[in-house]
Amino acid sequence: MKNYVWSTLTVMLVLFASCSMSKKNSTADSTAKLEDVTWRLTELEGKAVRKEINGKVPSLTFTSADKRYGAITGCNGIGGQYEIKQGDQLRLMMGMSTKMYCENNMEVEDGFGKLFPLVQSYAIQNNRLELKDADSKVVATFVLMP
Repeated sequence: MKNYVWSTLTVMLVLFASCSMSKKNSTADSTAKLEDVTWRLTELEGKAVRKEINGKVPSLTFTSADKRYGAITGCNGIGGQYEIKQGDQLRLMMGMSTKMYCENNMEVEDGFGKLFPLVQSYAIQNNRLELKDADSKVVATFVLMP
């Protein structure tokens, strides 16, 4: 009988502990979703972006190990470091970029490059990432790539 009581108490304790651990803050959850996955650019300053440009998918990846981001514009690459602060605040520091001329792509090319200094925060919902400026206006929208 004693073993049954102790077993029941142990199971209840484990269940209680697992429930309290599952209540992580939303920042940690959002960060986990933001990082180490690839996001496909779908809108830039309210304008739809093609799924493929010059045979490449315009995309953005945040790498948690070294806190660096990398973007493919459809022609060139852009990269730098990022910092996540207080909840949903996000700061993107420009690092490097290639500067090849890309026919029929300069709108996305230029827009993507100008975007990063504007970003102040982000939101993730339903596998959709929104990058926002200081006024909380969405400046770019991405969807999670499989």
